[in-house]
Amino acid sequence: MTHGFGGGGRGFGGGGRLTPASSDEEESVSLSYLKKIFPYLRPYRTAIFLGFFGSLITKGGQVISPFFVGKAVDAIVLWNDQTLVYWCIGAIMLAIITEVSGEFIWRTTLVGTSYQVETDIRNKFFSHVLKMSHSWFDKARTGDLMSRATSDIGTIRGMVEFGLVSIVRNTILCIGALALMLRISPFLTLLSLAPLAGLTITVRLMGPMLHRRAREVQEQIAEVSAKAQENFTGIRVVKSYGMEEAEKNRFAALSKDYYKKTMSLAKASAFLHTLLGMIFETAILLILFVGGRSIIFGKLSYGEFVEFIGYQMMLIWPMISFGMIIAVMQRGAASLYRIEKILSEDVQIVEPQDTVEMKSLRGDIIIRNLNFSYNATPVLKELNLKIEGGKVTAITGPVGCGKSTLVLLLSRLYEVPEGTIFYGGVDVRKIPLRLLHRKIAYAPQEPFLFSETVADNIKFGKPEATDEEVRYYAKLAGIAEEIEELPDKYAQIVGERGVTLSGGQKQRVSLARALISQPDVLIMDDTLSSVDSQKEDEIMNGLRDYFKGRTVIIVSHRISTLKYADKIVVISEGRIVEEGSHQELTTKNGLYKQLYERQRIKEMVAETR
Repeated sequence: MTHGFGGGGRGFGGGGRLTPASSDEEESVSLSYLKKIFPYLRPYRTAIFLGFFGSLITKGGQVISPFFVGKAVDAIVLWNDQTLVYWCIGAIMLAIITEVSGEFIWRTTLVGTSYQVETDIRNKFFSHVLKMSHSWFDKARTGDLMSRATSDIGTIRGMVEFGLVSIVRNTILCIGALALMLRISPFLTLLSLAPLAGLTITVRLMGPMLHRRAREVQEQIAEVSAKAQENFTGIRVVKSYGMEEAEKNRFAALSKDYYKKTMSLAKASAFLHTLLGMIFETAILLILFVGGRSIIFGKLSYGEFVEFIGYQMMLIWPMISFGMIIAVMQRGAASLYRIEKILSEDVQIVEPQDTVEMKSLRGDIIIRNLNFSYNATPVLKELNLKIEGGKVTAITGPVGCGKSTLVLLLSRLYEVPEGTIFYGGVDVRKIPLRLLHRKIAYAPQEPFLFSETVADNIKFGKPEATDEEVRYYAKLAGIAEEIEELPDKYAQIVGERGVTLSGGQKQRVSLARALISQPDVLIMDDTLSSVDSQKEDEIMNGLRDYFKGRTVIIVSHRISTLKYADKIVVISEGRIVEEGSHQELTTKNGLYKQLYERQRIKEMVAETR
C-alpha cells in the first residue's frame, strides 16, 4: 500500500491555490455560498432581532416625515392653518427623534454582531487549519492562508455589516414608502416602479461579471501577501544574493496586477452605480412632468405632490445603493467561497473511532511492510523494523533515503497506512492523537522558534513548567551557559523564527523544548547537526541518564552521533539495508562502513590543515 498526497482535499492545488471556477460555478457561488453565512448568524439571533427592530423604527421615522411635510404644505397653501403647521413641525421632530433612536439601536447591535461573526469565522478557520496534516501544509502557502484569514474574512464582515443589513433596511424603507405612495397615486407609483425592470436586467447581466472580478481581486491579494511573506521570511537570502532589485520588481508586478484587477472591479461597480443613477434620475423627471400636470388639472394637491416626491427621493438612495450592495455581496461571496474552500478540506489525520487507551508508549515499536510515497514518488518501500522500547536506536543513510519521513510517520504527523506501525502491539491509528503528541517529542534539524522569550520557547509544550525546570533542561541541552550570556538571559526575545540565535543555539533550544516534556519517545532528527563534535559529545554524554527507560530515536548522518545508539539502522533508497551496533557494522563491508570511512578521511584532512 502506498500513500501519497495531493493538496489535502478538493480543489486545493499546488501552492495552496484554488482551482479556477467555471462561469456556471461563478453564478452558483454567488447564490449558494451566501446561504452559508446564516449558520454563523444563528447564535446572535437576539441581537439581530433587536437590530432589525431598530431598523424598523429608523425607517418608520423616515417614512412618516414626508407625510407631515405634505400636510404642512397644504396647511400653508390651501388652508392657511398656522396651528396645523406647528403640529406638523412637532410631528416631524418626533419622527426625527424616533429615527435617531432606532439608528443607535441597530448600529450597536448589528455592527457589533458583524464583528462577532468575523471573530467566529476567523477562529473556526484557524482551528481547522491547525488540524491539517503535514502533507496539506506541504502544498499550502503561508501568504495565501494569511490573506484568507485577514482580507477575506474582513470582506465577509463587510458583507454582513453593510450588505445583509442594507438589504433588510432598504426593503423596510421601500415597502413603507411604496405603500404610502400608492395611497396618494397608484398611477404615479407604477411610473416610479418602472426603473425596477431596468434594475433587474442590469443586475442580471452584470452580477456574474462582478463576482468573477471580485474573486480575482481576492486571489491577487493572496498572491501579493504570499510574495511579501516569502521575502520577509527569506530576507537574508535575498540580501546575500543581491536580489533586492529583482524581488522588488516581482513584487511591483504583482502589485500592478492587483491594481489592475481592483480598478477593473471598481470600474464595473462605478458603471453599475452610474447606470442605476441615470435610470432613477430619468424616473424623477418623468414624475415631475406627470405629477405637475396632475396638480394643474386638480388631481393632486401641492402637499400630496411634495409628499410623493419626498417618498420617491427616499427610494433613490436604496435603489442606487443596490448596485453597491450587489458589489459588496459579490465580493463577500467570493471571499466566503475561498474560506469555505479551506473549511471543506478533509482533515486527513483524525481521532480514531475505536480508540485504544494506553498509559504510555514505552513498549517496542514495530514497523511492518511500510510503504509510503510523496505524490506517487516512493520514499519508503516494504520497510520492516523493530525499535526496542527503552533503547537508543539510530537511523542513518544517504540524503533523501527516507529517514525524516519515517520519524514523522512514527509521530503520525503524516497519515500512516493502516496496520504498519504499532506501539506495544497497538496500531498507531488506534492510539488517541492527544497521547501521541504528549508522549512523543520531536526535535528537528531545522527548528522553529517563536518570537517570544527563550524561556517561553523552551516550555512551549509544557506551559506550566517552572523556572527551575527551564534552567535544568537548558543545561541538559547544552545551551544554558549561552543563554546566561544574553542581555536578558531567559527573558530574551529571540525574534521571528529565532533570528537572534545561531543555528546551533536554535537547535539546542529546540532540544530543551523536547526534553522538558519528558516524553516516552524522544526523536532527535539531526538535532545537533550545527554543533561541533566536542559540544555534541558533551551533550550526548550528559543525556545518558535521561535516555534510560525512554525510547530514543536518533536520525543522523554523523558517525560521532550514531555511536551512542544501542542499534543502528541503515536505510538506502527507502529500504533497510543494514542493522546492528556501531562495532558490528564497521566490521562489515556495507554502506555504514563506507560512510564511516568517508567521515574518518574528512576528519583526518581537517586535522592536517
